[in-house]
Amino acid sequence: MTVPMNVLSATKDYSIHLHQYHMADQGRIRYRKVCELGNREVPQEELGKGYELTRTQVIPSPTRT
Repeated sequence: MTVPMNVLSATKDYSIHLHQYHMADQGRIRYRKVCELGNREVPQEELGKGYELTRTQVIPSPTRT
């Protein structure tokens, strides 16, 4: 005896994805990387990490190869 069956995937995403908005004018809030000294947006390829030794001295971390 053969019983026909349907197999369905259980990987459907039912979560709700929310964005941040400015309540006054409904403008979308995004996360931009802005340099504090130059007051300009910095692209991803120019970003680095480091340890802040003092307020004016940063020790860069070694880059991965």
